[in-house]
Amino acid sequence: MTRRPRPVPVGLVGRPVWTALVVLLAATTCWPLAGGPASAATTTPVPVCQVVSKVTSLVVSRAVASNPTTFSFPRRTVVDSAKAARSVAGALCALPRIPRGPIACPDDVGPTYTLGFVAADHDVTKLTLDPTGCEVVHGLSGIRWIEQSPKFWRVLGAAMGLASPSQATFAGGR
Repeated sequence: MTRRPRPVPVGLVGRPVWTALVVLLAATTCWPLAGGPASAATTTPVPVCQVVSKVTSLVVSRAVASNPTTFSFPRRTVVDSAKAARSVAGALCALPRIPRGPIACPDDVGPTYTLGFVAADHDVTKLTLDPTGCEVVHGLSGIRWIEQSPKFWRVLGAAMGLASPSQATFAGGR
């Protein structure tokens, strides 16, 4: 008994279906280059100071401290209030730049924090805070100095729902 070959499924223009799949794959791969939805993921992050009014929330994450330290709040906190997140962004943008030249700072033995702001229609640069040592912020234009602005810790802590926050709250207890 002779077997008849199976017919190959064809697409709209008489080509095999796999050709149509290749064309579809090529089109979706190139779509971001034409300004499709995936192009937003390839944008350059903007500093939070450029989009303070568009900030909708904030995620505060603490890196594991290298020394035995305890904290009164979880390692990751989400600030869902746009008003509270904007107050933190505004306080960060108001921080002075760290002065040039040598600075005497205490030992940097504490944790670091990453602040991830969410702003409508923008990819925002993540910031890194250091509550010990020189108390600096990286990720804004230039390195910013928290040590001369102790109210910043109260603004950040209040946004996170902490009672009576200070620099010591974020440095942790031993």
